[in-house]
Amino acid sequence: MKIKIVILTLISIILFSGMVVAESKIAVMPFEKGDFTWRGFYRERQMMEGITKQVTNELVNVEGLRVIERHRVDEVLNEQQFQSSNGVRGAVKIGEILGVDYILLGSLSNFGVEELGSISFNEFKLGGVSSRAVVEGRIVDVETGEIISSVEGEGIKEELGVEVRRFEGISFGTKIYEDSILAKSIDEAISNFISNIDLGDIDRGSNKTFLEVVAIRGDKLIVRLGDNKAENRGNIVREEIVDGFENPVKMTIGDASLERENERSAIYKVLEKDEDIKEGDLIEF
Repeated sequence: MKIKIVILTLISIILFSGMVVAESKIAVMPFEKGDFTWRGFYRERQMMEGITKQVTNELVNVEGLRVIERHRVDEVLNEQQFQSSNGVRGAVKIGEILGVDYILLGSLSNFGVEELGSISFNEFKLGGVSSRAVVEGRIVDVETGEIISSVEGEGIKEELGVEVRRFEGISFGTKIYEDSILAKSIDEAISNFISNIDLGDIDRGSNKTFLEVVAIRGDKLIVRLGDNKAENRGNIVREEIVDGFENPVKMTIGDASLERENERSAIYKVLEKDEDIKEGDLIEF
């Protein structure tokens, strides 16, 4: 009986061990409106919220990614009073609080409609319009603050027998909008955007090295190398215990550049810091 149990256990391990997929956690920041010239419809803020939600929902279907729920992201954004002007560093701090590996910063960089050239059918001429949408995004490594991937998705839809003025004053979220080529071009852009995300970039961004700061002399940080090689530039990070998280949260508190590398140690110079550096902090690259 024991032999059968052992055999069954071994079979289970063989069958299922290859099915375990390490997932990277990612949070989608609110998408922003680009500087496009067409201003033909209303409720632009609601449109950006809708795009953010749609990208979040479709990102869930990407194997290898674990997407933080929208309401949790919005909750932290409100608590921290986050604004887009806070930039990448501000977004990284949001990612650190959420305990994610990566954040996605995105925008609707181009959107609008324009007249198509007339198409002739014998004595008749038929015009139409084309709607084009471009969604852009950057995936940022929360631990390093580095942009590890840039992504773009384009959507173009055409409709004959209509004029541009038909779409002026249209409101996002209405049935007229949902049935229009405006919505369809955005849907296509988002779909292509998700398809163009390269998980290889994310995997490559996950191989990080941490060197412990063992001594501080002015703006010089002495770190222990061990068997590692020093890099020319690194982030200064601190591990903090945060309620609700099983593991310490790594928070970026500055930048440093390599001044000298010895056999088992290296010296980094502090370039920028948000807080005073302490022994036990880490240089990350």
